[in-house]
Amino acid sequence: MNSELQSRIFGGLIFAVGWALISAGIYGVWWLNTISAVGYLLLGICVTYNGWERMMPTRYAPIFVDASEPDMLKAVATARAEIERFRDGVKYTQKEAKARFSLETGDGHNEHVWTVVHRINGNTLQVSIPSEPGKPATANDPRAEMPLEELEDWMLVDREGLTEGGYTLGAMAKKYRFYKGYIPRGLRLQLEKFVDV
Repeated sequence: MNSELQSRIFGGLIFAVGWALISAGIYGVWWLNTISAVGYLLLGICVTYNGWERMMPTRYAPIFVDASEPDMLKAVATARAEIERFRDGVKYTQKEAKARFSLETGDGHNEHVWTVVHRINGNTLQVSIPSEPGKPATANDPRAEMPLEELEDWMLVDREGLTEGGYTLGAMAKKYRFYKGYIPRGLRLQLEKFVDV
């Protein structure tokens, strides 16, 4: 049994306890007219929420995928081969554009970062780079000019969340399945809206 399944089962038990507390609170307030039963209601809501978060996780820890692994090399090559589609998407559509680059950190390591793309000027992208490590980039983050040739991957996301590109996330999913035996629910939900992976 994988760790996500264990967490989801445990979350289900917590969720059931939460509902029991809510039921006790409702019974105490409406039938016994005991005002202190409101505490059961509030505690039950908190416990139920915690159980739901564990049962239906949307967050997942990224798994390390070396840039030299065959699946990652193939994903980067595919993204670069489809660069004209990305360029057209940035120029002619209202889709949210993201690009992934390998950036050097302050301690000399490389980190693969998703940036928000604002425009393409020739062979340069104007992007917002996340100001905090591990946080997704937003349009308010510091802007930078990045060479198009250094792009590792790209995504175009429409208003419904339908996503073009994102080939490196497919490589991450393969590695998850190979090493962990499963793909985390959050990554599965994300990939369901990808048209190219």
